[in-house]
Amino acid sequence: MRETILLVEDEPVLCHLMEGVLEASGFTVVTAANLEEAFAHLEGREPFHVLVADLHLETESSVPFIEQACTRDPSLRVIVTTGGECSTPDLPWLVLEKPFCPSELVAAVCRVLSQ
Repeated sequence: MRETILLVEDEPVLCHLMEGVLEASGFTVVTAANLEEAFAHLEGREPFHVLVADLHLETESSVPFIEQACTRDPSLRVIVTTGGECSTPDLPWLVLEKPFCPSELVAAVCRVLSQ
């Protein structure tokens, strides 16, 4: 069974690149460009194994969405990406600072899946 990842990223080029890297590594990827799309993907489908979400989407934080997703599915593993625009020491999830290379993204996904 292939693990399924929900990728929430509002920068189209970066989203496309991340999706390609993850799919090439054997994962099934569902993308969302905003929180509305991300919420829609959570409804009525099998649970995701991993959520990879940009910390800041346009003008909103993704933290409330991530918290809701984790409440719905406590086994969901989370990776938060950030451009370093704010400090992240209190986040309970794995933080991946942009820019990162493809191998770092895949390693982060493998790390949270092994937890």
